Amino acid sequence: MQFRANCSYISALFLVFLTKLSLNSSDLKLSDRRLMAKLIINDDEVELSDGEAIKDTCEDAGIPFACEEGVCGTCVIEVDDGMENLSPFTQEEDDFLGEMDNERLACQCKIEKGCVKITF
Repeated sequence: MQFRANCSYISALFLVFLTKLSLNSSDLKLSDRRLMAKLIINDDEVELSDGEAIKDTCEDAGIPFACEEGVCGTCVIEVDDGMENLSPFTQEEDDFLGEMDNERLACQCKIEKGCVKITF
């Protein structure tokens, strides 16, 4: 009888442990989830992590690149919507673009958050 009581007690403790473990695992998943931004290139949507550089995604979409240092201007893109969701202009962009209205150099910017729509 004593053995059965101990087994029941251990089983109950084990179930409580599993329940707490399960809740902690789901809490970790929620806190580790990265926020995603959306880059729309010529009507194709791609999700990127907040703060991620857009260069590789733009290159995959067919935007040409050459120097990748903001000097040549090959990767000039037009930002149709969401300019405020991109990283601040770099010195290279200031030097190349001059008046910074709706153009950016794809090799120089990151998507900080939200949605950005570009064309090339």
